[in-house]
Amino acid sequence: MNTVPVPHEIFGRNDGQLLFSERLADYFDGDDLEQAQKALDQFLKVAFRGDRPIPYYVLLQADGDNMGMIINEQETIDEHRELSRRLSTFAQKADPIVTEYHGCLIYAGGEDVLALLPMHTAIECAKKLADTFAQDMSDFTVLDPQTNKDIRPSLSAGLAIVHHLEPLSNSLEAVRQAEKYAKSIKGKNALAITLTKRGGSERTIGGTWGTLDQRLEYFIDLFLKEDISTQAAYELETLAMTLEGSGDDNYYLPHKAISAEVRRILGRKKASRGTREVSENVVNSLSDLVESGKISVEQLADELIVARELASAYRLAGKEEKR
Repeated sequence: MNTVPVPHEIFGRNDGQLLFSERLADYFDGDDLEQAQKALDQFLKVAFRGDRPIPYYVLLQADGDNMGMIINEQETIDEHRELSRRLSTFAQKADPIVTEYHGCLIYAGGEDVLALLPMHTAIECAKKLADTFAQDMSDFTVLDPQTNKDIRPSLSAGLAIVHHLEPLSNSLEAVRQAEKYAKSIKGKNALAITLTKRGGSERTIGGTWGTLDQRLEYFIDLFLKEDISTQAAYELETLAMTLEGSGDDNYYLPHKAISAEVRRILGRKKASRGTREVSENVVNSLSDLVESGKISVEQLADELIVARELASAYRLAGKEEKR
């Protein structure tokens, strides 16, 4: 069981899988297994109020935007050296940033970063990396011939929320696709998150920094404060599938008409575990996102579902008490 190279302050070198009851059968059987499971239950009751650890973690993969254009813009050897120096400096900063957010850096070379992170810090870590990269590279600009505006290097990141028993090859493919999704967003400087449920469906959300991450933080807060029903997102997902399957004429209904149905769904769901109505402010804010055309019903449903999963990790980590 002593398989962890760096000892934990509580668990020592014991592998974290011992916190999952279903994994104890790998080490015990018969009466020993039953005793181990009882001991684990007792430990979780004392240490985490009976909460079970979440068997999901995050893979982060990030890459610089517009770097080909930036490299081509450098005309002298000294300019190329300075660019290389800045990229090297950022790569050196990646490790302490990832460590700050309780993660483990796998690779950092130039503008490329690959890391493991817990769910409750992954977005903040990705944002810190993106901000640091933008600051370190702020002196390098190139004129976009299409818009006639200056382009500065930015960092787009893909996050994949994956099960700890999922083959690493599958998890790496998921994070590569998430990063690819982020890099496909117009203007880039983007974040994409893929949620891969074990034995279930996969969904990906994406948007620019300053938009998607802030919206997710709002949605996470809604779930932490129990201001929205956990089932609301799945009913909105059903609405999206109904609209898509009802033909082009119905699918392209005015945003206001679709927003009214969103409002109806949210209005009849109960918040705080069924003890109170969803507030009018929450109903308005979510339905307005659809009515304004900022996101579709499908996007709203997917973002809420991802936010719900993240909120569970935030709660387990005690972050709800610090917000």
